[in-house]
Amino acid sequence: MTEFMMLMYGYETPTPSLISQWNAWFAENKDSIVGQGGFSEGIEISSDGEVPLPLSLDAITGYFVLKANSMDDAMSIARTNPYISSIQVYELF
Repeated sequence: MTEFMMLMYGYETPTPSLISQWNAWFAENKDSIVGQGGFSEGIEISSDGEVPLPLSLDAITGYFVLKANSMDDAMSIARTNPYISSIQVYELF
């Protein structure tokens, strides 16, 4: 098995329906999830200075590390996630 990282994009205020969808997704994929976490507002630091990163539809809001047999399998898991804007999937090495 290979590990993959899923980065979640987008934020909206959680509703009971959305929480229910997330709980069902967690339960369905608990054997594949190796690690997870979420993000709040942040700061981007560059040579141009610092820029606040508020929670929005463009923000990275969470991540999951998954075990899967292939990128196709990881993408299949990602497609069932109740994401807000999008998900990026990366193979870890």
